[in-house]
Amino acid sequence: MKNGKVDSQVIDCSTGDEYYQIDVPAMQGKFVSSVRAGYLKILGRIVDHCCLTMPFASPQANRIAGRIYDHYHVAPDFPWKSKNNKDNGVFRHPDSGKWFGLIMNGRRGLVTKDDDEQNVDIINLKSDTLPVDGKSIFPA
Repeated sequence: MKNGKVDSQVIDCSTGDEYYQIDVPAMQGKFVSSVRAGYLKILGRIVDHCCLTMPFASPQANRIAGRIYDHYHVAPDFPWKSKNNKDNGVFRHPDSGKWFGLIMNGRRGLVTKDDDEQNVDIINLKSDTLPVDGKSIFPA
């Protein structure tokens, strides 16, 4: 690991040199393609066994998503492809596909209706029982 990224090398056992051809997309021969496929398979196994998938950048949003999963067995999907909305996760009822929650990150001023530029996690839930206080719980 270097700077949060996986760094690796494939070494040619016969020469002891790095087999850099797997990193060159133009190299498409049968041998280099089989080495590249094996290399990617090994990296995939490392990811499967050593890494946790976190759907959101924020630890708090991931904790909330984990609680939703533990209670409702629902993971978020990310239906928007635009750069500004790609990290907005929607939670849906498994039977109907209708959403019951949305986690997004945005300017606090969007919900407080002021000039607050602080980025915060926002969760939008469908509920008739949450008390709207205008400080931390707002009407949708």
